[in-house]
Amino acid sequence: MKNPLLALLAKLPPLADMLESPFGKLLHTEYDAHGPIQIFDDGHKRYLTFGNDDEQSCQLKHAPHVLQHEYSRGMLLSLALCEPQNIAIIGLGGGTLITALDKYDPQLSVYGVELRRAVLNSAYKYFQMPRRENIHISVCDGREYLQNCAPQSFDILIADMYISTGLNPLQLAEDFIALCHRAIRAEGWLVLNYWLDHQDETISMQALKNRFCHVYGCDTGGGNWLVFASNQAGEMQLNRKKMQAMAIKLGFSLQGFGKRLKPLI
Repeated sequence: MKNPLLALLAKLPPLADMLESPFGKLLHTEYDAHGPIQIFDDGHKRYLTFGNDDEQSCQLKHAPHVLQHEYSRGMLLSLALCEPQNIAIIGLGGGTLITALDKYDPQLSVYGVELRRAVLNSAYKYFQMPRRENIHISVCDGREYLQNCAPQSFDILIADMYISTGLNPLQLAEDFIALCHRAIRAEGWLVLNYWLDHQDETISMQALKNRFCHVYGCDTGGGNWLVFASNQAGEMQLNRKKMQAMAIKLGFSLQGFGKRLKPLI
């Protein structure tokens, strides 16, 4: 005689199909030394989280290059501040920034740094992060990477290092900012993704002002605060014509972010 409980359980959908969250259906979960990594799909978008309600990455499935987070879009304002050839990104998440940059200009040399191998694997498997000869990926700590790279290696350096509890404290540290300063060219730009609460972090702000002639802040409107810093000669000049062309390629406008930029020194 069949067990009626087992017969009922057999009719239930797979566990993965039953697990729903504000992000949709759970596709994948794994753990590493830093905690959980979860991938969700709501039918239109795909999400990466670190076991909490914060979106580490979000991607529009039918247009993966169109960045979904305001802070991610704002970071690309740096493309209108110089003519970059080499761009470094520390903290990849789902690799959406690399996907957007590849769509904008496949000839750019991009250097991605991700602390967690499992996060990188998810970026390739679930977010279709591109693989090209000019996209170079390192799995290591951001500080370690900057210590080992040659001085003045990058035209743009973007630091977006977040962990399950929020911003990686390393990104606020004075020695990290010093390493970033060392890694970018004189006419290049450093872009740091902070939360609005970090505007009062005196140590990191003073470290930026000590090393850079130009420091600007940008409230993205979504709780994030971007810092742009450079030692270029002359004042910041946004290439408006380039921004118009970028909007066509990337699928979103940068004009609003340009208007929100405020000098900090």
